[in-house]
Amino acid sequence: MGIEDGFGILEDEPESASEAESSAEGELAARVDPFAAALATRLAAAHPNVAKAMEEFLHAHRKQVHLQTAYLGEEVEHEWPLQLAHLRNRSTEGSLRRIGMRVKLAFQVFVALLALGASLGLLIMVYDAFHSRSVVIDAFEAPASMAADGYVGRVVAAGLLDRLTQLQAATRTVAEKRDISGAWNHEISLQLPEAGISLAILEQVLKNRFGHDTHISGELVRSGPNAQGLTITVRGTGILPKTFTDPNGKLDDLLTQAGEYLYGESQPGLMARYLLDMNRNDEVIAFAKQHLNRATTDDQAELLQFWGNAVTAKAAPNAMTEALSLYQQEIKVKPDAWAGYNSAMLALYDIGREEDAVKLGEQERKVAGGRPGKAPENFYQNYDNVIYDLGAVRASSLADIAATGSGLVTNQSGAEILLVAQYDVQLHEADTARLRLKTASWDEHSAADTAQAAYTQALLAEENGDLAAAAQFWDELASAYSNPLVYIENPTYLCWAAPTYEKTGQHAKADAALDAPAKYLGIATFTDCYRFRADVLELRGDWRAAEAWYQKGEALGPSIPTTYYSYGIALAKHGDLTRAAEQFKLATDKGPHWADPLKAWGDLLAQQQKPKEALQKYDAALKFAPEWPALKAARATLAAAR
Repeated sequence: MGIEDGFGILEDEPESASEAESSAEGELAARVDPFAAALATRLAAAHPNVAKAMEEFLHAHRKQVHLQTAYLGEEVEHEWPLQLAHLRNRSTEGSLRRIGMRVKLAFQVFVALLALGASLGLLIMVYDAFHSRSVVIDAFEAPASMAADGYVGRVVAAGLLDRLTQLQAATRTVAEKRDISGAWNHEISLQLPEAGISLAILEQVLKNRFGHDTHISGELVRSGPNAQGLTITVRGTGILPKTFTDPNGKLDDLLTQAGEYLYGESQPGLMARYLLDMNRNDEVIAFAKQHLNRATTDDQAELLQFWGNAVTAKAAPNAMTEALSLYQQEIKVKPDAWAGYNSAMLALYDIGREEDAVKLGEQERKVAGGRPGKAPENFYQNYDNVIYDLGAVRASSLADIAATGSGLVTNQSGAEILLVAQYDVQLHEADTARLRLKTASWDEHSAADTAQAAYTQALLAEENGDLAAAAQFWDELASAYSNPLVYIENPTYLCWAAPTYEKTGQHAKADAALDAPAKYLGIATFTDCYRFRADVLELRGDWRAAEAWYQKGEALGPSIPTTYYSYGIALAKHGDLTRAAEQFKLATDKGPHWADPLKAWGDLLAQQQKPKEALQKYDAALKFAPEWPALKAARATLAAAR
């Protein structure tokens, strides 16, 4: 029986010559029945007649065996090699046939794979065509008479391409904010007629048929007295024609105007961001109002976002309240508008509604499906600020700077690198903060920048125990604080100065610092101002009033860890270690990634002669402030004492 291998039936392999001979002898031996021979021998012994007959029989049988043996030897010698050769030839032919069939099958598989690859390539081209949102600038029209001056259609189209590319490059945004890999992210291209058939042409045909590309065209003509001016008209897919004229014939100015018009009509959200970055805040607001109702959902969200930012940048009265309503509308229009959540949290904080900011942060995390989740980490910055997850907010700020070159802050917030230095100080990395301040690039003529720099340097001086230097930096901040760009965006900054002023004997300045938000904003409901007022009262010896303000602060922001921490420090100072431990526990529960209450709790446990528990708190704190010198020293001292 043959073996089926997928190509047909394969014959059994033939036997060798030696095997054939052995088989023949075995067959001959089998022809003499052993039982019959034995019986004949017994009978011959008993009857002589039988013996004689037996002798004759055996003689004849022996002769027959010799004849058969001779015949078989001749057959084996002459016939079997021919049969074996025949079988071998058949086997070789079968092997060649099988090899040929395998080659044929392999070729067929190769052709099939080639066809499949071509089909997949075509499908990919069709898919790309359906999802194409590129901006394609076609050749412009220009009279032949203008060619001598270099005004040909190709030059005009290339000039407009340059302007659009520059606008795109000047628009600061991060990749996570929105997928801009289509229309305006390195996909603005110049398309001119070309001959021949190619895959590129096929791809273009598919995009023309199925895509959503914006094709831009137009014409350039002479205008004005003596034809000294230039007029350009631009139009595009879904873009109304618009004409721009320059009486002096400056093509560059015309291309800039035309480019901004086309950029805004094609990508209104990004255009609003561009105008904001150029500090053209009134234009942002007017542009957003004009384009909001006819924009896509994504663009509506961005228009509302940058409209709100422009309002705060103008620093008008109630700017944050007005901006908050725009951010809330942004979230309503697009529930996953993560930038809207982040900005709304900042607005809530700045109008004294910090607890609502925490709740909104929790809502963002829920909508995002947890954290990490759909929302990029940099859009939790203001939430992390409130709950004192300082490591996370520093990391996201550094990511902003890496992605955009300068960060996401607007002109009223100050350079984000100064904020990073602030977080360095709050993470007790004084050397890192000092180096960052020396190497940071910021505008000394910007009120926002000077205020942020003074704030960070004051914190750094306090970290180093130099209260006199800290007070001087707080004075610099107080001078800048009266600028609306400062107090609207950072209303609580000056409250931080109050304890230092009090410790350096400047009591009036301490009171003025605490009253600053109410004076300039008309708002006093800030947890930092409550807890620092309590600290000042404690320094003045009015412990009863101090406790009342600590408790007011906790009631104002029950989800915010800072007041619990400050109250715990004051209780420990007054020897109430049990209640102090309770406050440190609450601070840790509300701000689980904040090292300060964990270290304070560890210090308290060490004071209570509980080294094992104290070391546990120190180790927990080191996870969030691994470079804190005082923390590392306290742990080392306690571990050595054991």
